[in-house]
Amino acid sequence: MSLQRMLKLLGAAAYMPRAVRFDFAYDQLWNGLSQAARVFCRIAIDPDKPPKPTLNELYGRVWANDRLIIKAFDKLSDEEKAEVLGFFTFEIHELTHHIDFLITPYGTNFHSKLFREFIAFQNVVPLLLNEDIPLPSGRWVDWNPQEQLQPAELYQSWKGLRDIMLTLEALGDGGMRPHADAIMPGWGDNTRPVSILNRTFRRVTVRGFLVTLGTTEDKNWYLGPATILETRAVVHCLRWIIHLLGNSERARGALLLYLDSFVDSNDYSILLDVLASGFGKRDFRDLAASTPVELLQMPLMIVDAACWYALQAPPPMPDCTAVRSSPVVRLIYALRYIVKCYQEEKTFASMADVLASMDAAEHAVDFDLCPIEDILQFSLKFVRHLKSMTPQITSAVFRSHFEYVLNVQEPHLARRLGKGYVSYVGMPENGHPIFGMSSDEEAHGLSFQDYTPDSKVGEWFTFRHRLLYMNSNSDQVRSELVRYFGPKPA
Repeated sequence: MSLQRMLKLLGAAAYMPRAVRFDFAYDQLWNGLSQAARVFCRIAIDPDKPPKPTLNELYGRVWANDRLIIKAFDKLSDEEKAEVLGFFTFEIHELTHHIDFLITPYGTNFHSKLFREFIAFQNVVPLLLNEDIPLPSGRWVDWNPQEQLQPAELYQSWKGLRDIMLTLEALGDGGMRPHADAIMPGWGDNTRPVSILNRTFRRVTVRGFLVTLGTTEDKNWYLGPATILETRAVVHCLRWIIHLLGNSERARGALLLYLDSFVDSNDYSILLDVLASGFGKRDFRDLAASTPVELLQMPLMIVDAACWYALQAPPPMPDCTAVRSSPVVRLIYALRYIVKCYQEEKTFASMADVLASMDAAEHAVDFDLCPIEDILQFSLKFVRHLKSMTPQITSAVFRSHFEYVLNVQEPHLARRLGKGYVSYVGMPENGHPIFGMSSDEEAHGLSFQDYTPDSKVGEWFTFRHRLLYMNSNSDQVRSELVRYFGPKPA
């Protein structure tokens, strides 16, 4: 396989958080590797193992501890090395996403909106169909036929659905930016620029909900949760590469090769570049090229911890502004605080202790922050409240799906009570979350093999994506809506 073919295959291997699913053709990846890359993988895993090794066989060996593996790696061309690095890290990348959507308050917020959106669809679609409202051929996130929506029950049901759809779009659910007119300057009346380390951003609010940052160069771009999620996944892969190569200078070439081959978009690199600017470097590649590898672990740990802190943004809490539920606001505060602690040579027992100290710091109130224990308690109560609402879903298939998600989230949130930011799965020591799972309880629901949704779940979320974010044939849309929410329960 050429590196370009591998990139194309991995590019199609996205984790699907809505369906809690990661479908990937492992055999295609294995069989498509170049001969030299495949020979190396056999050596690094076990020459006698089949193409789909166990997790321990795939990740349990440190290359630097085996002269044969290191010698074989050194003989590869740069393109073959890139194939190998992609092969040994792609599952770490997607597993990080899987975990972040299932054990964090942000994940609770995201799945709760999908849950409530489904109930809202269930309520509004029969009314739309019964009133014979003309359906649009455009994107539903842009459709707001208020003047057509009579009686009042239909209008109120539609408004509830629309609010959730717009919120999910702002969070990046559609995989694309909202239209420019949905990205408004300022956080309320506050339009002052925001400085993070040595980079300046402008305050923006997306769809009236997400308080975040934009750039002056591209007024359609904003820093969304996807950037935080992707940064964590990339950082975990980089730290794993350093681990494989013995936390030594030998890892530098592999790190640069990985960055050049796989980290090619703003969402993947901007936070790393912002961090690098705080260390006086042009971008993260410059930092990686000039910093001793052993010392490079610290900036990687800083950005990982800042993103972990950001993902503790809770669902909307009573009597709080939208600022508290913004992962980006938490990220800004965290990056500033952690880098300052590092520069002032403050010492903490762990990165989790640094994050806990942030909650109690003088300026926490300026960001509408509250202690992590309050967030975890609220998120857990919120999940339990949603569980009490599952009987409202008339379809057994979708009721079962959302019950599964909530039944995974509940024990993970409960297990974190009293532990604050400590999570060996959330902030893995060497970058690989699997090695933070020391018990069946910690691993509950976090393997890709733990759950296979009903095919109808995947079909619904595929149709929903087209409905909300793409132009569609209105007759086909009506037919699909009848299928899921028609006169008879789906």
